[in-house]
Amino acid sequence: MSGSIRPVSDNWLDSVLAVPSIGLQLRVPPSVVRRANHDFGAFLDHLHLEHDQLLVSEGANASTPDGFSYRLALDASGYHVIVQFQHKALEDRDPGELPGLSFQMANTSTTELIDIAHKRLRKLVALTKALDGAALKRIGLNVRVQMSLDQLPPGVVRFRNALASPWETNQGGELRKSNTNLLVRLKQHSSDERWEQCHHGLDFEVDGKIREYTCLLDYQRVWKESTPLSEGLGSLDKFIEIALRYFQDFAFSENPWPPL
Repeated sequence: MSGSIRPVSDNWLDSVLAVPSIGLQLRVPPSVVRRANHDFGAFLDHLHLEHDQLLVSEGANASTPDGFSYRLALDASGYHVIVQFQHKALEDRDPGELPGLSFQMANTSTTELIDIAHKRLRKLVALTKALDGAALKRIGLNVRVQMSLDQLPPGVVRFRNALASPWETNQGGELRKSNTNLLVRLKQHSSDERWEQCHHGLDFEVDGKIREYTCLLDYQRVWKESTPLSEGLGSLDKFIEIALRYFQDFAFSENPWPPL
């Protein structure tokens, strides 16, 4: 059984437009994939008890009106179980310009949305009986944040300045556009059997848009060989707390950035 995760006090993610998702990467044989996709129907029945409307697309994909989507997917890296939230999209129309999209921020805080996604992921796994005994390779908690320049927390500003430094500090130039993703393997919480790592992304183009900065933080726990799914789920609550603490420390670290 699992309780609610313990949120980080005054987490900066609760005051910005953040899109969270949580997922598992499994190792399963092809026969399990077919049965798991079939078992997805049991999870849909569970969702229907709480939601009158479900949007179900081809394969094991569904979404509910409260902004959450649910997916079982197979690719070259493994079999994925994913729960994601998305804010309500609105169409922007400015005279003389192509239509664009903006997003209406949900009334629920990001940490609460992550807690909901966490609980629904557990329910999805529990009702997908074919996954009993599956091997877990990776857990990930991902947040994608859209911000304006004045919303950037100090750690993201230092990240941006470190990327721009070769040109802005040494040559007097200006970094106008970035599409950056740095993957860092972390020493803390790692062992011989598994390691922790985080993708740090920063995309922006200084063109006058309201939210021109997109920051991606994707915290992962990766097993060298894999571990039983039941054991990995047993530490999922603690993993989420560690990831949220890392996100907070990245944004408001008292240490210099980048780390030495």
